[in-house]
Amino acid sequence: MNIFTYLNLRTEWETLVRSGRGYDLPSYEGCINNIEHFVEEGYKKNRFRKNFKEAMRVAEEILGEVYGDERIRRRAKGETQQESTTG
Repeated sequence: MNIFTYLNLRTEWETLVRSGRGYDLPSYEGCINNIEHFVEEGYKKNRFRKNFKEAMRVAEEILGEVYGDERIRRRAKGETQQESTTG
């Protein structure tokens, strides 16, 4: 994925989560931390909101490209959690 595709997807995600009543998120910025939070925790309070499935698809596509396939993404998440508990 090139930078322009990533930026377009990020803008699409930001537009989806800001639309309508808005989603329950710490921030609407399209940074990786917010997108990760949305994928991991967003379904709890947002799954019935308008365009949730589309926002989740875009978020997963972004993270899939950033971290590679699902196994790499899980490994990166595990390493981040280990660093925060030991550091």
